[in-house]
Amino acid sequence: MKRLFCLLIACLSMVSFPALAEEEVQLDQALKQALLELPVLEGKALEADHLEDRVVAVTFFASWCPPCVAEFRHLKVVQAHYGDKVVVVAINIYEDFGGRENPERMAAFLERTAPPFFLLKGGEKVREAFGGVQRIPTAFVFDPSGKATLQFIHERGSDVMFTTPEELEAAVEAALATS
Repeated sequence: MKRLFCLLIACLSMVSFPALAEEEVQLDQALKQALLELPVLEGKALEADHLEDRVVAVTFFASWCPPCVAEFRHLKVVQAHYGDKVVVVAINIYEDFGGRENPERMAAFLERTAPPFFLLKGGEKVREAFGGVQRIPTAFVFDPSGKATLQFIHERGSDVMFTTPEELEAAVEAALATS
């Protein structure tokens, strides 16, 4: 029996499963609708016209996530540099990871990061709509037609924990070049 179990494990280790990064997410009407249905975490509401004919950057974050702080800093630079040409949407997921909600932690995170972009509260439906987001930060940049020019996932154990300003700028420039 032990030998059979070892053989099964060896066979399974040879099977390759596609990673999220290999699946291309498109910002189509269904995905836009999923974003529009999310409740506002803080600030103004996201509306349909915000997502039309613009570059859209989407990031998934939590207030307890140190790499998310750095990514917010980089997204603020992108937002300031490109203005209305780019819409940034930050979706809060896994906030109560471990079963502990902490509104004070979120308030401190928002005060520290002062995001000038849309902040939405996410859940299972939007995670799945974006290809099954399982790690944070996870970020996307979409051109005006909805094609992804950046899809970043913070991989466990990776030295790269968030998108760099250069990566974000290159993705936005590529997205703008298509319009």
